[in-house]
Amino acid sequence: MTPREREAATRLFQEIRQGILAPVIAVVDPGTTGAGHVPLDADDEKRTWLAIGAKVQLTPMPAIIYLATVIGSEVFPLAAHTVVQPGEDYFGALRDARRGLPPLLAAKFSAGERLMAHKLLVETEADYFESGIEPPGTTELDRRGFPYLFADGKKKSVLVLAPTSGGKSRFGQLALIQTVLDVKREVPAAFGGVVVLVPTKALVDQVSREVRHTLAETEASSWIVLEGSRDFPQHDESIRTGRFDIAVVIPEKLAALVRAGMSTERVPLLLVDELQHIVDGRRGLKLESLLLDVFRRESVPRFVGLSASLAPETIELLASWFTKNGLEVDILEIASRPVPLTVSVVDDYRRISSRTHVRDERTLEQKRLPDVPAVLGNGQLRQTAKDLRRTLALVMELLSPHVSEGRFQSEAPSILVFVSSKRIAENLAEACRELFVRHLALDPVELASLERPLHSYRFSQFTHDNEATDPTTTLRMLAPTPVRHQLVDALATGVGFHSASLTAVGREIIETLFRQGVVRVLFATDTLRLGINLPADVVVNGDLIAYTGDANPRFVDKDVLLQRLGRAGRLLHSRGGQGRGYLVVPEKIPDSVRHQTDERTAETLTGRRKATWEEVKRAATDDASLFRAFVADWSGGAHYTTPDDDLWFEDLLLQYLEYLPGRALAEDSLYGETAALFSRTMAGVAGDRMPPSAIESLKSIGAIRVVAGAVRLTDAGRATAVNALGVGDLPVIQELAVEAVQGAGPLTLLYIACTSDFIGRSSQHLGVRPSASANVLEEMLRHVSKAYEASRKASYRGTFMRHFPEEILDAIGDGDAADELRSILTVGSARRASDVQLTALWRAFNVYLRWVGSPYRQIAELKNPTGATVPEVALDSLAGNVAYFLAAASDLLGSNPSTMHFRTLAYFAAEVELGVPATLAPFVRLNRPSLNRERLLGIAKLLVSMGPQWDGLSELFDLYLEKQGSLPSQDGWHPLPPSEVEWISGQLTRIDERRRSAAYSVSPDVETMLVPGLEGHRVSDVLHQIPQGNGPQILVSMLTPFDVQPHHDEELRAVSIDLRTTDDRPHRTYFYFPDDVVTNEYLKSVSARLREDENALVVAVEGVTFGAEASGRFLEDSCAVINPSLLVELVARLYARNTATVSSDEDDPDPLAEIFGTSGTSDVDIEPARRELSRVLLNNAPVLNRTDLENRLAYVDLVRPATE
Repeated sequence: MTPREREAATRLFQEIRQGILAPVIAVVDPGTTGAGHVPLDADDEKRTWLAIGAKVQLTPMPAIIYLATVIGSEVFPLAAHTVVQPGEDYFGALRDARRGLPPLLAAKFSAGERLMAHKLLVETEADYFESGIEPPGTTELDRRGFPYLFADGKKKSVLVLAPTSGGKSRFGQLALIQTVLDVKREVPAAFGGVVVLVPTKALVDQVSREVRHTLAETEASSWIVLEGSRDFPQHDESIRTGRFDIAVVIPEKLAALVRAGMSTERVPLLLVDELQHIVDGRRGLKLESLLLDVFRRESVPRFVGLSASLAPETIELLASWFTKNGLEVDILEIASRPVPLTVSVVDDYRRISSRTHVRDERTLEQKRLPDVPAVLGNGQLRQTAKDLRRTLALVMELLSPHVSEGRFQSEAPSILVFVSSKRIAENLAEACRELFVRHLALDPVELASLERPLHSYRFSQFTHDNEATDPTTTLRMLAPTPVRHQLVDALATGVGFHSASLTAVGREIIETLFRQGVVRVLFATDTLRLGINLPADVVVNGDLIAYTGDANPRFVDKDVLLQRLGRAGRLLHSRGGQGRGYLVVPEKIPDSVRHQTDERTAETLTGRRKATWEEVKRAATDDASLFRAFVADWSGGAHYTTPDDDLWFEDLLLQYLEYLPGRALAEDSLYGETAALFSRTMAGVAGDRMPPSAIESLKSIGAIRVVAGAVRLTDAGRATAVNALGVGDLPVIQELAVEAVQGAGPLTLLYIACTSDFIGRSSQHLGVRPSASANVLEEMLRHVSKAYEASRKASYRGTFMRHFPEEILDAIGDGDAADELRSILTVGSARRASDVQLTALWRAFNVYLRWVGSPYRQIAELKNPTGATVPEVALDSLAGNVAYFLAAASDLLGSNPSTMHFRTLAYFAAEVELGVPATLAPFVRLNRPSLNRERLLGIAKLLVSMGPQWDGLSELFDLYLEKQGSLPSQDGWHPLPPSEVEWISGQLTRIDERRRSAAYSVSPDVETMLVPGLEGHRVSDVLHQIPQGNGPQILVSMLTPFDVQPHHDEELRAVSIDLRTTDDRPHRTYFYFPDDVVTNEYLKSVSARLREDENALVVAVEGVTFGAEASGRFLEDSCAVINPSLLVELVARLYARNTATVSSDEDDPDPLAEIFGTSGTSDVDIEPARRELSRVLLNNAPVLNRTDLENRLAYVDLVRPATE
């Protein structure tokens, strides 16, 4: 339809509504407000206009159908499906008192006038007809998506496919808020319980920050928004028990919480952002595995997915996958992009050919870009500048008119340049800085000269970023590491990079500087492509190469390139309401790309599926071919890719068994269940073959065993499954557990972990190449030997090995792996050791140095045998991956511990991940840039001098502030400013105060469990009674059914029970119930009363100080602390596992049965119950935390590998 026809049609529809429908409604239902509407797309509008307007003689049936539908929805305005039409009161639905948003929240989503102004700008001045914006200021997604947000009754699940700037984030936030409001309208005090899944930790930070900004200063400002990732373990228990309104989590974290007892069946809405990654066989498997488990449960949350555009065949595949898993999901495809985008191809002769937003026509600009002067610096820098000189020329051309008096002017565009690797991004940023300073007379700004914080945001919607700390202030507080120097360079010149070389803090700072307009050019890898909200005026795709996880180069997929370029221009924030993208034609394509070029890629580039490699290379370096392949046709999207190997299905099978009741499957149904599971996967729906030997492979490595006609998980198989590791890593986990018991030291344990394939794939750049000289290798071994000799000193044990068994005397220790390591360190062994051994040792040594507190600057001075330094972020990532293996080995030993090695491994895993003593974890978990590792090493020195004599976190922090001027590592960076001290002190005080309330937190499922010895009473009833001083009496009643003769000592406020150890020795366990907060002093007093054959659990009725908890839960301690909620849950679950319900006597019914939901009494099978009670309370290894509890209770379901 032409604009004139559309305007006439709109007027006619309004006249029909007012002239026909309004009188009908007034007669049929005078009380109706007429708020409901019907769905109507452009084709419906045109057919109806043609029929009613009688311009063309067609059957009147479309008009009759249209009128009947409208009348029906207006007469029955509460119809489930509604849609807002042009000219209607869209924003009235937002403010509807019954179904909409409260006034302040509604105002956050009411931008009608601004959207109409944008429509006027782009559709008149820019001649753009596809904005999709209609009166009174609605986008296409607004009009088609509102039925899924504000309909009465049960709301449908939906998958939204939309281009960038299409409004997906806004729609997602509305879905979250509306769902939480619906929950709270039913029960005002209830938690919303909505879960948002995002693919990366960076997106967890961003999305949670954006949600909080939306809720701020509204009726929902008190809602609880929590992050869920490895960076926020302090939120795990609140998310697991459903005590949140909105939780933003990564798939791996949600899967772990589900395994620990979180119920997704209580989640009212599961919103999955960036859902297009689920069809990627490389990156989407963890998300798919999680969703398969969620969808198979009896009650499935409402599902909302947000995705970039997908290829038509991929949409069909996804729809079939939803159906196969029993989920009804509407797929809503949004075509309109409200922001016009012109995409240009810069060809070999530096001409610019463009596809404009006006028509799908190619225009050619005979505009020669400037020659790039030679770049100084090292050879690698000069080569990168030469290889990508067209990209540098384009950037200089775009920015040179906007440099005046040594500064970028306010009208200078913000330019985002995507390249294939972090090395290229860093080199181009350095080359660009040099060119700007030497040839554009840019005058670098000194950090010290910035007296005040920067608030001149280029993109004003991001003014809430870094609310507490300006990035320049943060930079001053960072330690003088290479990352800080790189950020200072970006601030000084306005040119930066964004890659995996930056830490999370570094990425946050560079993103903020770019949004502010301080940084005008940002060279980035695909760390920015995955949904990070970083808009730009101009996006340049600098090359056509990307790298897979195994570092093999390949052509960039078309959907990836469209997503990159689609970042150019942002609704309501781009200059002139438009964006511009550039695709730079590469000068050459390396032949190594050939091995990763499939037929679909060849067809995209050449138009021929069977093209030769030479034809592909010619097309990839020809502007006309690239224009046709990537620009002329703007349609398309992500395609499904098959997994790289068959191991993914073995991993899925292992996790499937972990989720099953009893972790077992009847042998005769195994192959049928396996086939059914595969049929529900994306690969199965796509028609891929099922991996033929998955079951036999799992048996051969000891992950599963057939016992008494049932296929069961082994303890090693479960340890692998619950730690998000693959079956290929199971032998390494087993070796870690065996060697830990044999006495392996910390360096040996790290060495074993670094031999895994997983570590090898994720840390390829940290290795020893065959070309390394003997001198280089011997120098590496000398560094390791020196550290080993230092570990033999007595002071080393007190500082670093305080939680390793006393018989381990140095960093290597004893055992087979330790002997292997010592042999490698002997003189001349570098020539005899394999590259695999030397690589594992080098990686382990770097992680070891980080663990013992070496500053990053010192570690960076040790050259990698490849000649490169180890980036801080790469070392952090390596340490985090190693920690997974240590935690898995701890879980393996912790299911039925006979020694305390499982506790050593757990503690070691925590410290390896943190890079500081585990006691300082709360400081790390504040995720505050000022509390970086280098600063925390100063606090760690205080721990050594203080010993276990501190209690509160605030006490420890105050001591640090008192001594920070005299501590080392202060050179080159600033002490904490008063505002930062105040913020940190306040947070630490709140953490200390919240410890008591956390002691009574259990999941809703556990709350309703019956407790033994108190007929009809549930866990929630008992937890209310313990703080009132009834803890000892309640525990006596709960333990009586186990026939352990609990004794209550009223004077000590303690309960004791006598049990027998696994080797049949008598042992007594005490449970103390103090009236006050548990401190170090109290623990010392309890320990002084204990004999050798006794241990004690102190129940933290009023909470426990962090210092006391940290000093009273490991190794040599016979006295430890447990929360009341965990103790009650432990006893209740043991009782439930060992009881059989007996029907009530009809003549003497239980009077509490109807009230508490009981259906008779329960008889406990005493001997197994008492044996299990002994196992979880004795050996100085009682259940002290959630991991202990789940591991110990899982033991009954597990079997040992056949080799044992």
